[in-house]
Amino acid sequence: MLRSQNGGMYVSAEIMTIVLSAVGIVVATVTSMFSGLVWIVRRMDAMEQRLIARIEMGEARLEARIDKVEARIDKVEARIDRLDARIASVEREVADIRATIAKWEGPYPRLVLSR
Repeated sequence: MLRSQNGGMYVSAEIMTIVLSAVGIVVATVTSMFSGLVWIVRRMDAMEQRLIARIEMGEARLEARIDKVEARIDKVEARIDRLDARIASVEREVADIRATIAKWEGPYPRLVLSR
């Protein structure tokens, strides 16, 4: 059987120190990467909340402006309806005037004399 030189330890103390240091470095690196990831996620969540608030504020302002525009459109439509009624009235009056003038003038003279 093999017998170690330093009391049952087959690896020297320096090698054990190097291995433990490497494991410590790996654990510290992984921990720092995880904490960095957590920080990024929290920061992104906070930014998302700010963006949602800005979007909702913009939507509220946009809805108010749209309501104003719709009110103006309703006014214009009412005006157009009144104008349509006035135009129809003027058309009827013009038709009456044409009929009256036609009665005054009588029938058109014929260019071809009948035999």
